[in-house]
Amino acid sequence: MSSVHVRVSLVAFLWLGLACGIPGLAGATVTERVLHTFSGGRDGGIPVGGLLRDSAGNLFGVAQAGGDTSKCRSQGCGVAFELSPSSNGTWAYKVIYTFCSQPYCIDGAGPRGTLISDSQGRLYGTTTDGGNPQMCSFIGCGVVFRLTPSSSGWNYEVLFAFHEAFDGGRPFDMALTLDGAGNLYGTAANGGTFGGSCAFGGGCGVVFELSPSPVGTMWTEKVLHIFTGGADGALPEGGVIFDATGGAYLNVDISILVHIYMSHDQGGMNGSQGMNGGMNNANGNMGGNGMNGADAGANVEFKSSMAPAADAGPAPDFSQLADGKKSISAAQAASYPPLANDFDYADKNRDGRITQREYDSWKSH
Repeated sequence: MSSVHVRVSLVAFLWLGLACGIPGLAGATVTERVLHTFSGGRDGGIPVGGLLRDSAGNLFGVAQAGGDTSKCRSQGCGVAFELSPSSNGTWAYKVIYTFCSQPYCIDGAGPRGTLISDSQGRLYGTTTDGGNPQMCSFIGCGVVFRLTPSSSGWNYEVLFAFHEAFDGGRPFDMALTLDGAGNLYGTAANGGTFGGSCAFGGGCGVVFELSPSPVGTMWTEKVLHIFTGGADGALPEGGVIFDATGGAYLNVDISILVHIYMSHDQGGMNGSQGMNGGMNNANGNMGGNGMNGADAGANVEFKSSMAPAADAGPAPDFSQLADGKKSISAAQAASYPPLANDFDYADKNRDGRITQREYDSWKSH
């Protein structure tokens, strides 16, 4: 079993702006050229994160909105894209995946951060929403995904879907880290523990490791650190980097840098709240070797065997959902998950309720 030791250092950041300069560029004239302008439609919108460049000069990235604009509050759930250079100096833009293409957004929604690639040219990234359709207020807690190139395009698969329980949830603005054995490392801003001041009691976040599983099954997650919201920080947004000794570094917020020492022994870290054994819930199994204490040094493995949402059946009559009233509230829509998931889209007037006309329009789509 791996044990994890955490050291927290306080660091100060001084923004020097242009005074810092870039070596070799002092006094140089820099010309900007726009390679693509996002429309917010099918090509995506609001790109968040950096670009990944492959050996052929192609650029890959994600945009958190756009795509299918009938979903995610009529803003779209995001896309993954490719920009390819041509011999005449222009760039060709292509969407390689549109998120929330599957029912209930089980394939993820809202990608943020920078993609990474492996030696086979496969791309890895995360989304903040989507995945387990009955978690995180019916919008899912985010996924880790992979895109594999093929002769017919790109094949998409979900490697892990978060529950925002001890396994974490809502990975934000980060690039995953890939080691030589094919394991992935990253952070999730929520989950880990419950209660306290973080995320309305939804946990202060985790550092995680994902290990490959047999084809067709979810990867295995190991939680390396659970944030407490104390001296170790909370709500991490960003990736993990390794040093020469195998230690992992991550920036939790503007003033806290966390260094995680990872070693292999037979002990593990024990806390005061022992929780040995697996966990099960209606949305899938989260089993493993148990957790010896839900403290900052906890080490636990999860199997995320997300099942597609059960068929909710045909849409009920308006009068049934509205309970005899003239409109459907968000609380009433919760009794029919497909409508709860699309509530903001169906609520065209943005007044927090769905009229019969709006409901009939939603059903017709």
